Amino acid sequence: MTNTGWRTLAGAVGAIALLAGCSGAGEDEPTSRNVLGDLTTLDPCSLAEPDELAEFGHASIDAERDFTQFDMCLVDIDIADDDIGVTVGLLTELDNYPELADNRVREFDDGMWVGQDQGEGWCSQALVFADDVTLDVSASGGDDQQQELCTVAGTAMDTVVRKVRDDAVEQRDPATNSLQSIDACDLLPGGAAGLSPELAQAEQVASPSGQRCRWDPSPEEWDSAYASVRFGYGPEPDTKGHGHKETEIAGRRSVTGKVYERGSRNHDVAFCTVETAHIPFGGAGSPGAVEIAEVLVSLPGTDGDGETMCAKAEQLAGDVWAELPPA
Repeated sequence: MTNTGWRTLAGAVGAIALLAGCSGAGEDEPTSRNVLGDLTTLDPCSLAEPDELAEFGHASIDAERDFTQFDMCLVDIDIADDDIGVTVGLLTELDNYPELADNRVREFDDGMWVGQDQGEGWCSQALVFADDVTLDVSASGGDDQQQELCTVAGTAMDTVVRKVRDDAVEQRDPATNSLQSIDACDLLPGGAAGLSPELAQAEQVASPSGQRCRWDPSPEEWDSAYASVRFGYGPEPDTKGHGHKETEIAGRRSVTGKVYERGSRNHDVAFCTVETAHIPFGGAGSPGAVEIAEVLVSLPGTDGDGETMCAKAEQLAGDVWAELPPA
């Protein structure tokens, strides 16, 4: 369940016994939308409470990452030996992780449940709704923190469950030309077929919020081709990273760069990203942040310096940028 780093465990089973009537859903089935509301405007940071992680160290919402997906909230825990990163959100589909059903750690009277998984240096937990959409809480850090990571993830999930039960889920109010309400897959009806024969055969997969679209023909193989389009926010993309360059694509200032580690904590994989800024983000706690469209492409074996891979990423970015609303 380590596919593209989107997953997994927790210890600390909390005292919360059921979630009936979550998020004002009344007798409605506890689907992700009945519980969380509009997934495109969900504010995942409303489900995080850094103060409730204070027993592990100084915790605060991290609003300064280069790129954060719209359905994710990042919390940093500053401790003496090593920091722990906590991710709350990242909506996906249970079909991607069927093994969760055999690793349930909590079950609620309304049918929702929590599955878990862990690996070297990470531990996470997933809340599964009635429509099989999952919401992740993950903690990552040093290998010597393994036991603590599971406790951290469990504590953070307790907060999510409490906030859902108390109808404390909040929504953002994006501008009409925001990327938050755009379905990424709708921008590419032809998919990523032009990038490689392998990707031409890949199924197009959208995230529940529609803010991610990916093509992953061999999700269990880290040396396989991969492509995605993601929307999020962060500082204005710049060329400070090694090998990053600025260019213009479809009339938009863009930054291209070769990076490593495609979302996996256990595998080094080279990929190329292309990013462009859109409009001010305006999210609470993120001063100066802008909305960002990002294309990510991994084509192992194309060339050592990534020139071909980045050219393909820029090709895909051109198709996406051309369909974005005006800034």
